[in-house]
Amino acid sequence: MRWRVAPPPAAQSISVTANQAASFTAYASVQSGGTNWLAVSPYGSLTTNQTLSVTANPTGLAAGTYSGTITISRGKLTDHVPVTFVITSGNGSSLTATPTQLTFNAVAGGAAPTAQSVSVTATTQTSFTASESVQSGSTNWLALSPSGSLTTNRTLSVTANPAGLAVGTYSGTITITGGGVTDHLAVSFVISSSGGGSGGSTGYKLFGWNDLGMHCQDGKDFSVFAVLPPYNTIHAHLVDGSGSLVTSDVGYTVTYQGVKDPLTNTLNTVSSPKTNFWQYASALGFGPLAADVGLKGFAMPGSMNTPRAMTFSTADNTWTATGIPLMPYADASAAPYPVNYFPMMQLTARDSLGNVLATTNIVLPVSDEMNCALCHASNTGTLEAMPASGWSNLPDPLKDMKHNILKKHDDRFQNTTQFQSAATAVGYSTAGLEATTSTKPVLCAACHEDNALGLAGVSGVQPLTTAMHGLHAGAVDPATSQTLDSSTTRSACYRCHPGTKTQCLRGVMGNLKTSTGANAIECQSCHGNLSTLAVATRNGWLDEPNCQACHTGTAMNNSGQIVYYSVFSSSDIMRAAADQTFATNPNTPQVGVSLYRYSQGHGGLQCEGCHGSTHAEYATNVVNDNVQNTNMQGHAGVLAECTACHSTMPSTVTGGPHGMHPIGPTWVSSHQGAAEGGTTRCQVCHGTDYRGTILSKTLADRTMAGHTFPAGTIIGCYSCHNGPGGG
Repeated sequence: MRWRVAPPPAAQSISVTANQAASFTAYASVQSGGTNWLAVSPYGSLTTNQTLSVTANPTGLAAGTYSGTITISRGKLTDHVPVTFVITSGNGSSLTATPTQLTFNAVAGGAAPTAQSVSVTATTQTSFTASESVQSGSTNWLALSPSGSLTTNRTLSVTANPAGLAVGTYSGTITITGGGVTDHLAVSFVISSSGGGSGGSTGYKLFGWNDLGMHCQDGKDFSVFAVLPPYNTIHAHLVDGSGSLVTSDVGYTVTYQGVKDPLTNTLNTVSSPKTNFWQYASALGFGPLAADVGLKGFAMPGSMNTPRAMTFSTADNTWTATGIPLMPYADASAAPYPVNYFPMMQLTARDSLGNVLATTNIVLPVSDEMNCALCHASNTGTLEAMPASGWSNLPDPLKDMKHNILKKHDDRFQNTTQFQSAATAVGYSTAGLEATTSTKPVLCAACHEDNALGLAGVSGVQPLTTAMHGLHAGAVDPATSQTLDSSTTRSACYRCHPGTKTQCLRGVMGNLKTSTGANAIECQSCHGNLSTLAVATRNGWLDEPNCQACHTGTAMNNSGQIVYYSVFSSSDIMRAAADQTFATNPNTPQVGVSLYRYSQGHGGLQCEGCHGSTHAEYATNVVNDNVQNTNMQGHAGVLAECTACHSTMPSTVTGGPHGMHPIGPTWVSSHQGAAEGGTTRCQVCHGTDYRGTILSKTLADRTMAGHTFPAGTIIGCYSCHNGPGGG
């Protein structure tokens, strides 16, 4: 929660829900400010489901930023909701500057790009100052007009001058200060060469993505055991000036380096000071690794933010960096390092002479929020999770939790023949995993097969995904008193996966709501419950749901509906699609599986390149995820505008992605010719009644043929005229 006003602001709400009625407590506390300015109502001992009202009172507070917390506790589960209260000076107006970042593009020696605008607004007239500065570049290339002492509401003009600048990417800042608030707007200026590359001119487009939508890892401590090391993978496509995918790296390079993100305005370039992973990497079985170098040889940019080269894959025509050892902690001079689950990197494509062809900024999502402490922390954990020898009670909470887990593992398995054999095979103590830690840390995947790391484990030992989901299916969720297996919502999954704070299921599907405001799609809608994931025949990370199990076809040919909100037709049987228009590629990446994150479609582009990463399909509710597509096409959401890649609007009727025609005013002005050739093909998306379906909704605000349509409007023949016959 965040307020940025001086008068008493409107109350905000917290919804506390559970699958069944449960008792909880709610209290407010403040960490700064001389008065008890924060209140929650009702408070004390309460029962779900209900909405709490949170209020903030500025009386007695000077201009500044104050922190508070709403603490919600249910049994052994406690959630802390952070509250930020910004008191502005003067008349208490709320000053806002938008957008939060700007990108200019120009050709070396060419004309200056078109000016861009920054809007500075407030609820009442407010004084502010505006200034510009450059952090790189030999000239003061950035200009702001007007600048100095100003009053709201005002639109500022920002210009960038390429004169005297060599090919490269330059950084600047617009600083807006007023009403007790200072905003720093990041400005990037990309100077490209005047020619070169297979495109023959400027107009190259670069776009990248993370493969999973969220990478989780153990975080700061690897001295006891490790589930997942720091490991983040990114891909990028380069499209030339003609709109064609570049299918060879000859004459091209693509690099990655840190860039500040609009969500936190932080940078993430080094990892080794933030974790002890490299101290224990060799003992964990990963071999000796240099600081800030990952398992596959890809390194962090380092303190000098050095661009690191990606490698080209001929299998999918992407530049790839596998296993970048990124941590969910931003750079700082010393610990504690600020948490940022959505850090960003800038990708840069260059020709053989080093001339910049294109750049883009993408998210590398990462989280340490695996939440094992909920059940396994000493004294506050559950009785079922307590080791037979008692809690470890170590002062370091990370080590304490991990030692409790290993002791519980020993209680269950140490005396079994299978454990004795596996421990001997991998060099662990037959006295148990807890005993092993006296000489080295334990890697779970050393014994348990893990496709995420590509480790085969020990024959006969359950794969890690099978063991973890199977063992915890019967675990009782402290928040609901139900087993995790019986839960039908993502809250159960967030007990172990990132998480109540990270909210990794943040894409357009995860944000869909029912008419009652509930989540329309949950983790279980695609993956089933924990027992389903623990089936012995399941191949973890490969036996996953496909797109067509929900997106079953067109308006003319589908499996009863165009789209469903669950992949299962009944029980745990995945639905078969009647039509393959929206299907993933068969036998991808290997025979018998069909994965979205490896599939490709229009023009040979990877599906994730246009639609976004698994769990973070465009548009998401995190601003960082939407930066790239907003820069490319002017709005968030799936990459759908033809001119995002093509320099001119293509002339086609069914040659676009999934058999689409071009979208927008250009198509509308000439679509009559296509319709005269037969309207049956129009029914594929617009329906047999030509009134439109979910397949023909607008992806952005549109003005076409004199009509204005907000994003999400379903378009049909009757939207502009009297049906398919015109008029």
